[in-house]
This record gives sequence, C-alpha cells and structure tokens, in this order.
Amino acid sequence: MADNDLGHLIRVVREAVAASRLRNREIEKALQLRNGTLQLFLDGRLDFRVRHLRLLTRVLSVPPADFLELGLPEAARGAQHRLADWIGGAPQLKPAKAPEGGLPQTADELQAMIQKAVTQAIAASRGGAAQALAGAGDAEPG
Repeated sequence: MADNDLGHLIRVVREAVAASRLRNREIEKALQLRNGTLQLFLDGRLDFRVRHLRLLTRVLSVPPADFLELGLPEAARGAQHRLADWIGGAPQLKPAKAPEGGLPQTADELQAMIQKAVTQAIAASRGGAAQALAGAGDAEPG
C-alpha cells in the first residue's frame, strides 16, 4: 500500500476515533495498545495493522468496509470487479421491510401494531383458536 494511501486511511481512523467520543484509554484497550500510545498510532508512528482495523470496527460497531471505502477512495474508484463475485461471499443482510401502512406515528398505532404481531405469532404457534380470538377482537362493537 502506498504511503499516501496509508496516510489517508489513518486520517479516516483518526476522525472516526474523534467522532466516537470514547476516551483514549477505551480506544487503546480495544485496540490492545499500551496506555498512552493512541496518539502515536493515530499519527502513523505505530504500525497500522489489519487486527487494529478489526478491533476498531468492533468497538465502533461499524463494518470494516466503511474504513476501506473512505480511507482508500482512489483504490475503490479504480476497482473494476467485486471480490465476492469471484470467490463468493457471505449473504448480504437485507434491511428489514417496513410494515404495511408505514411505521406507527403515535403510541396507539404502535400498540396496535404490537398487538397484531403478537396475535399473529400466537395464531401461528397455536393454530385456529388464536385466529378466532383475533377475529373477535377486530369486530367493531354494534
């Protein structure tokens, strides 16, 4: 990796650490660095290793790809292929589908959505008896 690329990646790491608002000692512990050495790491005076990236992504709860895409933009722009296309890869997680009718806007709508979900789950596990109860609850009073 070119020094310029590594420098840019380390700048992205530095910004991520600052944005995390975690204390230096927390980051050092997560990266398995000695106490007081975080600044040396962020200045590029300590070697940046893949294990550091892996540990940092764990403590920040972000995917490693975010660092590589932001930290190596020229490499990402110049890519013509995707590695997963060649070797296969882990199945992509699909975002949760929004419920029919959109997300609830009020506490009452949320409560109704939860009740419906629980009723459907009970119906699925118990069969028709729960469905009959659910149907009786849906009927409007006369």
